[in-house]
Amino acid sequence: MTNLPTRTLSDRDVLLISGYARGLTVPLIAEDMDTTQERIRLREMRICRRLSVTGARQAALVHYAYQHGYLTVTRPISVNPLTPTLAAVLDLTARGLSRRAASKYLSCTPNTVRGARERLRSHFQARTLAQVVALAWQAGLYTTDTTGTPDA
Repeated sequence: MTNLPTRTLSDRDVLLISGYARGLTVPLIAEDMDTTQERIRLREMRICRRLSVTGARQAALVHYAYQHGYLTVTRPISVNPLTPTLAAVLDLTARGLSRRAASKYLSCTPNTVRGARERLRSHFQARTLAQVVALAWQAGLYTTDTTGTPDA
């Protein structure tokens, strides 16, 4: 999944994705949206199916929402520069590649990608990969006209 097709997201879809962007878990998002965890999971699966998202689904949904203007940067943040490896792993995660797919793309082991994702969470002080992607947008590593790897 490199380029997601442009599709319309409902207000409830955006609310769900914004929960992921804030680093919330499914139970907290369900509580926020006054619904069940099962309905949250089903909605996420429907959105992913509609957008052809696989792998790191929540991170890819956050990236899609920023890319297409559903989420916007409200408070720019500054972060230390990323190493080229971390920038590459961030980009592959934002595009929805699973750990295994990202490891094949980078010619490394899945454990190397797992470690890089942990370092990204630590670097951005984030709870989830979806929140890492949101914070990368807020740090200006991505813009709506970005097509490649974020600046290292």
